[in-house]
Amino acid sequence: NGICGDAGGFRNAGTRALHIANTPVTMIGCEFRGNGGNTWQGCGPIVSLSGTCGGSAFTNCLWAGNNEGNGTDAGQGNAALAVSLDTVDAPVDFVNCTFAYNVADANNKPAGLYIDKGAAKVRNCIFWGNAVGALAKVGADIHTATNGNASADIAYTLFGGEGENWASGSNVLSNCTFGDPRFVTTLTDFTNTASRVTAGVPGRTALPSIT
Repeated sequence: NGICGDAGGFRNAGTRALHIANTPVTMIGCEFRGNGGNTWQGCGPIVSLSGTCGGSAFTNCLWAGNNEGNGTDAGQGNAALAVSLDTVDAPVDFVNCTFAYNVADANNKPAGLYIDKGAAKVRNCIFWGNAVGALAKVGADIHTATNGNASADIAYTLFGGEGENWASGSNVLSNCTFGDPRFVTTLTDFTNTASRVTAGVPGRTALPSIT
């Protein structure tokens, strides 16, 4: 685990890299790469944002190659970034951020960005090569809760594909592009490397397919 605060929201002990609670943050140029956990250590997100963090902003940040184990507890926040703020209209902004080659397998959780509560605004971002397993049953790139507590306003953003397999829940998409961002690291490169790294690791499930 990384840096965790003691506050409400997702399971702090399960957060893989950074847990932010009750303090708005501005993060610029941060990278979260290669984080992961096994199937029983809380299955928390790579980064979690909870409580009174409305007004937080992420610019030019990267979530790449993060690999979670599976989690059967519907409350576990298994995603590269999970947001659960104190009010439905608490804002959090993402500009020029990239979520790529993240894999996860947990109930109703994506591999990329998960909005449990709050109002996300996503601009000029890239979602590519993210994958979820059979437990997820939601979009691999982004999912917003459908209980009225969450929303995402997404514009001028690139997704690997169009439809519920990529973005699911209470999202509003405008002027988005669907295609290949032409990264130097290809889907094939990442799949081959990740499969070798996770092979034979106790408690680690097989990678979901991203081909």
